[in-house]
Amino acid sequence: ELVEQFRDEFGAVRCRDLIGVDLAAPGVHDEFMASGRWKTVCMSQIEFAVTRGAWLFEEMVVIDD
Repeated sequence: ELVEQFRDEFGAVRCRDLIGVDLAAPGVHDEFMASGRWKTVCMSQIEFAVTRGAWLFEEMVVIDD
């Protein structure tokens, strides 16, 4: 369910598709980190996943009780 919600929100689930670059290519990771895009792009996606994941976990715990 989390993966589906993430895909609905961001259009993809693979890092390469989300940021539009292949971090495995030589020098690309360093360039991406230096650009600061990870602060705006990746962090919002991480926040979404953590927040939704915690919410879904809470829902499961409440249902199982």
